[in-house]
Amino acid sequence: LDAFNSGDWEHMRAGLASDSRYEELGTERKVDGPEKIIEVYKGWKQAFPDAAGTVTSAFASGDTAVLEVTWNGTHAGPLTTAQGTIPASGKSQKVPAAIFYTFGGDTIKESRHYFDTLTLLKQIGVQPKQSLPLGVQRGRPQGRPLLSGPPCAHMTWTAPSIPPARR
Repeated sequence: LDAFNSGDWEHMRAGLASDSRYEELGTERKVDGPEKIIEVYKGWKQAFPDAAGTVTSAFASGDTAVLEVTWNGTHAGPLTTAQGTIPASGKSQKVPAAIFYTFGGDTIKESRHYFDTLTLLKQIGVQPKQSLPLGVQRGRPQGRPLLSGPPCAHMTWTAPSIPPARR
């Protein structure tokens, strides 16, 4: 975490196993290998140059360590997502998270990062826009449930600068 906070990518790379895997459960992103993992971290630092994580609690057992973290930072750069790029908003964010690390010797073999994506998006000024599944009219299902598929599969994200009535 200290290596991320300071942007010390070489130190971070040294702590990753050659076959390390990183998962962000809030974004459904999965990457393998130290170089790709570092690129993900660099992307977060590009979007939030002052991003820093503060450990609020920790637990370890066997080859696993768990950190509860609070992320703070200012959205001062573009944030690339699977749905497109969110331009810098200049807004601050404070988001709770948990990171599970599995070690292979003294390096990180696997990390699973859980964080509150909706809170992050709201804090930087991005609001969810709900699109309805096929066969559903606004406010009235037509023989189908109002929501179908996995949670949030029906949601896309838009910046709040355009009122919904004008889209």
